[in-house]
Amino acid sequence: MRAYHFVKRKTLKAIQKSGFLQPTTSFFQDAEDKRLYGEPVGVFRKATLGKYTCAIPKSRFHSWIKSRFTQELEFFFKPKYVLEFNIPPGLHFVREHVMTSPVAMQKLGVKWFREVPRKQKLAIWKRYLKSSKRLSNKVKFRGIKVPELWVAAKVPMSSVKVITIAQFKRKTSW
Repeated sequence: MRAYHFVKRKTLKAIQKSGFLQPTTSFFQDAEDKRLYGEPVGVFRKATLGKYTCAIPKSRFHSWIKSRFTQELEFFFKPKYVLEFNIPPGLHFVREHVMTSPVAMQKLGVKWFREVPRKQKLAIWKRYLKSSKRLSNKVKFRGIKVPELWVAAKVPMSSVKVITIAQFKRKTSW
């Protein structure tokens, strides 16, 4: 399965220097996340110990455009490059991201997820965390409208295709 990961110029240089796209994102962003959202159960209990690379399945990138996450991605992260790669074997998972999308936020009367009142935000995040599914080659993203991949393996740069944002936008009609 092919996936996309978005990076800034400085990040790309560091990845190229190390020779690997390495997982750096924690399951929970901070201790408050863990306290508010609770401990994951089952296979995801171990997931909290690892680091991940967040990515978008190539086959489902159109759902990120439709939900307007691409606008949010560009506004907040200001990526300059897209890294396209095959998902290597390992304990990876997929989450449904539709409930935090700009389209969903518009229905709540706000522009960004961070503007959602705390009580509603907690309910949304609990749904988001509960949507986690273990990713296998057999997963066809059934019932997942806007999939976000959490990849736990290092990816050698020799197998990564680097695309500029301008080229990527032309290629995907973003």
